[in-house]
Amino acid sequence: MNSSLFSYSDPYILTPSIFYDYSHCKRCVYERIKHGGNRILTRQSDFSIVELGKKVHSILEDLAMDKNIDAISPQLPTAKGIAKEGLVKSRKFAGDVNCVIDGRFDLLLQFPNGDVGIADIKLIDTQEDVTVYYPQLWATKFAIENSRNNSTCIANRIMRLGLLLVPAAGGAERDLYELCRRVLWHEVQDNQDSLRNLMVEIHAMLEKDVPPEHASGCRKSHEISN
Repeated sequence: MNSSLFSYSDPYILTPSIFYDYSHCKRCVYERIKHGGNRILTRQSDFSIVELGKKVHSILEDLAMDKNIDAISPQLPTAKGIAKEGLVKSRKFAGDVNCVIDGRFDLLLQFPNGDVGIADIKLIDTQEDVTVYYPQLWATKFAIENSRNNSTCIANRIMRLGLLLVPAAGGAERDLYELCRRVLWHEVQDNQDSLRNLMVEIHAMLEKDVPPEHASGCRKSHEISN
């Protein structure tokens, strides 16, 4: 990687999860990055879902570490967890996109052929469009492979990306270990060109003095109108 492509002039700091939020409400992302604020909550039962999601994350990460994840469920590929909840901090994107990625990954996996992959754990609704989570994985891969000051030494190249999907339906009533064993693997193809296009779009939005409007379904929009 040519380090001359990068600079460090007060970039906007984006977490990998910001791309999911951006797909729901651009105004909330604008305010969160430029003025601070809380994560965007989008589901009717968000607070209970968040708490359940934290528990599912913790259980799956512990079950995966130093073990083959196909022991959790035969629906999963053969791969061993080698790191969890690791920090990622990228260099600035090349060109005029004055942004860096700064956040965490859920799991790093090592496959039998030696390839290292990123797995992101998601508690999902049955009909949810999981493609909204793809940019989060692309961004995490970028941050690991373009680490600021070589801060990430676990892997130089990420060869596979995937979502560990846990269905949320009935989760509150189920034994959590039983719920976690329903996890499915969803392979995600890397697309750094699409990530860069998103970064260009987000950067252009952040450079404007006037923020975009709230999305029609945004909770903050309803709070303001009421």
